[in-house]
Amino acid sequence: MGDTTLAYAIDQADTDWRWRVFNVDGELVAGGFAPTRPEAESAAIHIFAQPPHRRRMAGNA
Repeated sequence: MGDTTLAYAIDQADTDWRWRVFNVDGELVAGGFAPTRPEAESAAIHIFAQPPHRRRMAGNA
């Protein structure tokens, strides 16, 4: 696990679901779009397991 506290948000964006992951300071550290809510949640949670240097934007958040 990384050494940073993270939080995620998921919301509907037109026909896709937007996911975003934020650090404790509220800065966006990763995000992207997925076709379903479960896939968006899975993508966001996957970021939690990544070391900080591997976290990246997966798309236009």
